[in-house]
Amino acid sequence: MGGGGMRLDMQEDCKRAVAVRATSVSDVQINEWHMFKERHSKTYENENEENFRMQVYINNSIYINEHNERYAKGQVSFELGMNHFGDLLPHEFKQRMLINFKSKGSISGEPACASIILNSTTNLSKEWDWRDTEVVSPVKDQKTCGSCWAFAAVAALESHHYMKTKKRVILSEQNLVDCDHESNGCDGGYAADAFRYVIDNGGIATEDNYQYEDKYGLCRYESESSSSVNVSDCRKLQPKDEQQLKIAIETVGPVTVSLYATDTDFTFYKSGVFYGKDCDWRPHGRLNHQVLAVGFGTSDEGEDYWLVKNSWGYDWGDKGYLKIARNRESHCGIADDSTYPIVENYNE
Repeated sequence: MGGGGMRLDMQEDCKRAVAVRATSVSDVQINEWHMFKERHSKTYENENEENFRMQVYINNSIYINEHNERYAKGQVSFELGMNHFGDLLPHEFKQRMLINFKSKGSISGEPACASIILNSTTNLSKEWDWRDTEVVSPVKDQKTCGSCWAFAAVAALESHHYMKTKKRVILSEQNLVDCDHESNGCDGGYAADAFRYVIDNGGIATEDNYQYEDKYGLCRYESESSSSVNVSDCRKLQPKDEQQLKIAIETVGPVTVSLYATDTDFTFYKSGVFYGKDCDWRPHGRLNHQVLAVGFGTSDEGEDYWLVKNSWGYDWGDKGYLKIARNRESHCGIADDSTYPIVENYNE
């Protein structure tokens, strides 16, 4: 994303905030604002900053309510809800939560994970959800660090390790943020490069031994703190092939996927099948968020979806999860950049 695009974003955000400041603020809105601050432990530098953030929050609330009126009428397929991003302007959310980074491995022409074409099958399930087993580890929160790539990679490693060993281990995203030099810490990276780091490094620390700090720091990995996760390799699916992604999820396990997550509707997604109005990443040059695909299905209204585990905490979305449109030309880039690790038992 170039500087010109960012300036336009900021101009639109400022216009939006000014429009809200021109409206009156009701007692109900003020009470909701105080509850928002208390729930999310929000504090601000001074009164002017707090007043501005309140106006941004009110503006976002109005946007959410107007969208949900259309949802109630059946005009859109998903519901929005207020969350901890409610006091941010769109360009601030992009800067804080989304990545603008290109893999050094891809620049050099050396992909971190070899490509694979999985054997086609006609025996796939109509719906699949790895949460129905103990394969999927708990939802985590990357906070203000642009480390979605590390959370997606760790979520995949935790799941595939459990599938192989039936043992739950909680791994360290901070280990990747600090030590994977193919990536760029809180300024972005890719799950594929994280897998390659773990392979080359001979392991990854557990969360208990290398706790998350929400910032980039010096690498302090010690082999003694390494978990017993044995990653032998990783694979990259054919881009834009949703059938390959479906096969991989059911027959191999959860898969890391990349998204273009700039749409304000994505920021405040709550439930339903997400189909965004501004979700085509190609005009913008690259995808900007990584998550873990853990299932698929079809809604009661007949809408095919992918089930995705995010890393923005339990309060975002549907308890940390997202259903996003499936079989809609790789909506938001869901099938454009998909990878998974190959985990083995140490005795194999």
